[in-house]
Amino acid sequence: MSSWFEQLKNYSNIIDRLDISQAHYLSLMESVKKVFPQEWVAKELEKHDRRYPTVIECSLLPGLFRRLVYNPVAIVLGVTCGGFGSLVPLIRLGQLIQAIEGEASKEQLFQRLRGAQDDYMGALFELEVFEAFKNAGFSLKKAMEADGVDFTFQKNSKEILIEATHRGASWILDLVDEIFRRSFQREFGGQSNRSIRLKLKYRRDYYTDAAVEEIVKRIVEVGRGFSGGFEDPQGNYSISQEKSEKHTNLAIGWNDRGGECVYEAKDLFKSKLQDKTKLKQLLINPGTYCAIDMRALMPCILAEKKQRLFQDQFRNFEGLAFICMPVL
Repeated sequence: MSSWFEQLKNYSNIIDRLDISQAHYLSLMESVKKVFPQEWVAKELEKHDRRYPTVIECSLLPGLFRRLVYNPVAIVLGVTCGGFGSLVPLIRLGQLIQAIEGEASKEQLFQRLRGAQDDYMGALFELEVFEAFKNAGFSLKKAMEADGVDFTFQKNSKEILIEATHRGASWILDLVDEIFRRSFQREFGGQSNRSIRLKLKYRRDYYTDAAVEEIVKRIVEVGRGFSGGFEDPQGNYSISQEKSEKHTNLAIGWNDRGGECVYEAKDLFKSKLQDKTKLKQLLINPGTYCAIDMRALMPCILAEKKQRLFQDQFRNFEGLAFICMPVL
């Protein structure tokens, strides 16, 4: 394990800006190392080297409205990739770990933190939920999932049951990545000075593998000048082109006028209720609430020419962690 995050020159400026004492900072790093020991880091780094290219810099969180490809903790701890971008989330991770250190069943969450990317993000969100209720004066009444839900909190003889769910970034972002990847694998691009624009309709059931392959085929045709554009008869997507000062490039966007983003939120609750084991547990506790990571449900914001607007919008989202809604 690299000790870059324990070298004063790498963290002094950041703890000054965050108003954290050196002793407190080092205690947070010790908490992180207990949950992610050196043996685990070495094993994960070896696994990563066999599957992925070399990483110079990494953060513990995905980019805005993106998905993680792997658990990033081993990379951050084991590679000399210090800096504000990775150190601040590392400090935050230490705070979350310390918030739950004295509770029963904490090892279950810590084990999931060491798991694959989805387990890691889910456990991280549960820690955020726990910390928020703890800071609000609620105490954990029972061990986690003792009565079929993630948390049972109590304050002034009142119980509140929480099922915490991190949904992940929208599926359409994975679709966009797949279209980009396949397009450039088909040797899209070149010297044609065309700007190709693909506009997708927010309709999840349409984009089968065959549909994606057809879209990529038409993108390549337009890029090579064999076609001037294409409009899907059912309105699922359209491809247009315009002159560009640079080499051929591809831009992908989508619309959500039908409210499909809202439907995804509803679909999340529906999946909970379709799980027969979970449904049986939730029926026993009709006062259960579901904590949803709202950062993951927000539609993507495109900066384009209005960078200031993007920055203002992002600042509004930074403090919004989750919303609690009744399951039944």
